[in-house]
Amino acid sequence: MQAGAVLNPTAVALLTRDPELAALAKACVWEAGVAVAELTDPEQLDALEAAPGLAILGHDIGGGVAGAIRAAWPNCTLVGVAVGEHPGAAPPGDLVLPGAWARLTALVEATYAAPRTARRLALIGAHGGAGTSCLAVATARCLAGEAPVKLAALNPAGAPLGPLLALDVAVTWANAVAAAEGGAPLQPRSALGVELLSSVGPADGLPAWQVRRAIETWEEGSAFTVLDAARSGSCGGWRAGSWADTTVIVARGEAAALAAVRPLLGELRALGVEPVLAVREVPGGIRAAEAAERLGFANVVRVGHERVLPAALVHGLVPGERARGPLASAAGAIARLAAPALGGGAGLRRRWGRQASAPARQPGASGRRGARDHWGPQNSGEHWDVRDLRDSGEHWDVRDIADRRPDRDSRDIPDPRGSGVARDRRSGRAGSRFGLRNRVPRLPAPAFNPAAFAEEW
Repeated sequence: MQAGAVLNPTAVALLTRDPELAALAKACVWEAGVAVAELTDPEQLDALEAAPGLAILGHDIGGGVAGAIRAAWPNCTLVGVAVGEHPGAAPPGDLVLPGAWARLTALVEATYAAPRTARRLALIGAHGGAGTSCLAVATARCLAGEAPVKLAALNPAGAPLGPLLALDVAVTWANAVAAAEGGAPLQPRSALGVELLSSVGPADGLPAWQVRRAIETWEEGSAFTVLDAARSGSCGGWRAGSWADTTVIVARGEAAALAAVRPLLGELRALGVEPVLAVREVPGGIRAAEAAERLGFANVVRVGHERVLPAALVHGLVPGERARGPLASAAGAIARLAAPALGGGAGLRRRWGRQASAPARQPGASGRRGARDHWGPQNSGEHWDVRDLRDSGEHWDVRDIADRRPDRDSRDIPDPRGSGVARDRRSGRAGSRFGLRNRVPRLPAPAFNPAAFAEEW
């Protein structure tokens, strides 16, 4: 580039003489959807029409240039980069490519992102079958009771969100991106106070930065945006976590599932994001508090096992509609993370102090004695501070706190006729305990197959 040329004032300034470093850095900037002004001589900085928001200096550029940029453009973010283990790499704290490409991409996105108009909550599934989509729908419904909510599907391999909300959404992310770039209406659909733009995640080949800009256009006038994401995909994992104000990793309470959490946790922490862990407990699996201690999470949300969810879905219940169900309780706890002032729902059980005595034992309805845990966690989804699980005076093991469950004789059993509807053992009436008796399926079978959720739940 010749001196005196006028450069794009909205572009990232990249100054390096190393062709390999220039190629790696440009790829990160383009991945964020931002133009780049490639410079090879410090004197070319004078050709910039305006101060860039971000300047990237290669390892081959002297330190005096960095000082001059800071003096001339105090609001410009300055980052040094190097390639591999180059002996002339920038001082400690700068980025080494290609290992830090995600961090550099996230930095460019954060610098050039549009002003935030809504609080974003990202629920990221660490593996398949974690139940992230159902939890995202339940959380969005909980937030919708307080303010307008957008629900964005970012996982193309996950459960479609449209059928979960009884919506037939034909708009794809490609249509939404084209509409946002052309200034046309995005045409979302709404149900139960939740606005949904696309039923499934963006297809392969659609750049993540275009999806992000469509979300920025779409969420204007909204208070909350819930992102249903997964580790895979162009908009998954670290990408969704870097876009959000609050990030929750969702996983099953199993050893293999928790192993899948570790790489995702490392990716997010490399970006400076400290996520919350949501553990969906399964019979015979690992409890939420134990999983959080194993992985080093400071906060954990427990998602209790909800056995009747597939039957409830086919009969028209939206995830989280059972107000006292484990899913709704966990969604309330997660909603409180995004909106601490949110009223109602399940409270966040952050600690129980030394003054708390053992739970009083009172006769239960069946004549047996059951624990009444007035002071501690309830029967489903709570938010725990793992640092408070240990106390110098008393030690309480979360595994010893029994859930309040229905009597053994009143538990549900599958309908022997194969209808898929839970039946009450005591009364014999199909699903009467769960309000399913008079429900009519909201969507026909081709649009929603509850069997797809049998493995997940």
